[in-house]
Amino acid sequence: MSQLDYLILGQGLAGSLLADRLWQAGQKVALIDQGHKQASSQLAAGIINPIAGRWFTKSWQMERLLPIAFAYYRQLEQRLGCPLLEEKEVAMLFRFPEVANNWMARSTDPNLQPFVSPNFDQSAYERSFGALAGGVEFSPAGRLNLPLLIARYRAYWQGQGQLLLEEAFDFEALELLENGLAYKSLRAKAIIFCEGAKVQQNPYFNALPFCPAKGEVLFVEIPDYPFDDKMVKDGVFIIPLGNKTYWVGSSYEHEYDSLAPTQAERYRLLGQLEQLLEGHSFKVLDHRAAARPTQRKRRPILGAHPKYSQLYILNGLGAKGSYLTPYCSAQLAAHLLEQEPLDKEFDIAYYQDFF
Repeated sequence: MSQLDYLILGQGLAGSLLADRLWQAGQKVALIDQGHKQASSQLAAGIINPIAGRWFTKSWQMERLLPIAFAYYRQLEQRLGCPLLEEKEVAMLFRFPEVANNWMARSTDPNLQPFVSPNFDQSAYERSFGALAGGVEFSPAGRLNLPLLIARYRAYWQGQGQLLLEEAFDFEALELLENGLAYKSLRAKAIIFCEGAKVQQNPYFNALPFCPAKGEVLFVEIPDYPFDDKMVKDGVFIIPLGNKTYWVGSSYEHEYDSLAPTQAERYRLLGQLEQLLEGHSFKVLDHRAAARPTQRKRRPILGAHPKYSQLYILNGLGAKGSYLTPYCSAQLAAHLLEQEPLDKEFDIAYYQDFF
């Protein structure tokens, strides 16, 4: 029976970064992942946006966590030998005066000022998109190429001789022991579940208040799109992917029967895109859907199961995962290896009453 330090279920962004942290610290780690194509990490745009939503809310601890995320991804780029992070401004365009008024009310907040770019040129957008009631650009911001990161890290992990079980996890094969656990032919001190929206089928952690949200996106080709250096939002986000292809989305639906893309959502996204582009021709290349692992407190959850010390979780990163995961993975790795306390915003201890 092979002896490991840790098993990690899920090789999305959270699982990849946590495995990397532990392995770089000298731990023996095995990843278990069947390559789920509808995982949110495979579909998400990877947007790192400091100010979000119609009320222009600064993302939690952005000024502290953004440098951590950028530094980690730049270091990972060197090891994987490919670009992963594009630093681009986020342009939020205001089609209606009500949204412009919301921004006017928030624009004097000193906590937002460090992220407001002085480069916004409304006339440039109006030449392409028609009349606007205003707009604003935020920086620093960027896009993490999540599918590329996951694919390249998977190959890198195996190329380094590390163990990856490409299979669905069998909970019936998990045996909790006095000093660790056994899973099939493997033994380890602990397992960390980084399975995204599939946490709802996890018999140990499904009591947590996760409420996965289905998101649908379009991949389109826009031959004459003029803003490849920006991530633009006006109803929908348009995110440049290169070679005149773009990610357009997305929806946010808590009530859904399946993860199949729907015609209703396709028409809604197309309608918003057509309104924004005002005459620019485009071609739909693909329409896909996935579920995000969100929860009501809008914070990730990490730490040990309150009853089973061999079981850990790192989940709930949601749409903010690209900037939160480097910090959260470092937090959990330090907790596992050095018994460092977890950030109270994320600690699973907050949910004791759910178990």
